Amino acid sequence: MNNWISISPDRTLSFQGPFDQPRKKYVNIQNISPMPIKFKITSTDPEKYSIHPSEGEISTSNKVDVVVELLPFEYRWEDEESHRIQVTAFQTGNKNEIRDESHFDQILKVILKPGSGASSSRDKLSKKKGIKREQKDEHKEYIMDYPGSPILSSSISDHMLREKDPEVLKRNLVTADRELETVRLHRDMLKKVYRKADRARSDIDESRTTYIKRTVKDRLKTIYAIQVFTLTFLLVFISFCMSEFLMNYVVIRDFQRR
Repeated sequence: MNNWISISPDRTLSFQGPFDQPRKKYVNIQNISPMPIKFKITSTDPEKYSIHPSEGEISTSNKVDVVVELLPFEYRWEDEESHRIQVTAFQTGNKNEIRDESHFDQILKVILKPGSGASSSRDKLSKKKGIKREQKDEHKEYIMDYPGSPILSSSISDHMLREKDPEVLKRNLVTADRELETVRLHRDMLKKVYRKADRARSDIDESRTTYIKRTVKDRLKTIYAIQVFTLTFLLVFISFCMSEFLMNYVVIRDFQRR
């Protein structure tokens, strides 16, 4: 429990609509410790909030009023309880050095209450919100029931980034571990697929090389056979021509002697 800083309000920070104009609230931070403290205030949606002062130092038994201003924006029903304001405080030593072991965080839940003009849109968006919540639950159950699925829930990841409640964070860590295990399973599956693909590629390359060698060998044999046949035919033809020439020559010599 914190016994050296007091924050008011300490749980929720409510803004009343309509939100087409700036809305201001004050957060009172009081130092009830015997040492000075330094504080820093941040929000989950910095584009919608102006905080002054966003950081500073409070001496012993003093307090400071921080102005949290909600800037004009287009209100949506999903924004009603999605924003958070975080107050972080550090105790400082005698030399104004921050002591890491003396650290305190307080989360203020922002509640946006739309004005009377938003009542009609509230009824229209309530059904959409219910449908989106059912789809989100179905998607989450799909991921939990089938750890081999490659789909990871981006909505759960966004919720992890926004939520600061310890119990919710604990559940989110369990969900993150399950999603990480899913990623690891798919990584191992992809490694196996890549190994099989490499083996298949090597087998295809080997088969292609063997086919090319065999084809080249067969074509060389065919060319060699054609060359042998051609040479044999030429030799037979030349022998035939020589024999005919000799026979004619002998006949002519005999005829001349007579």
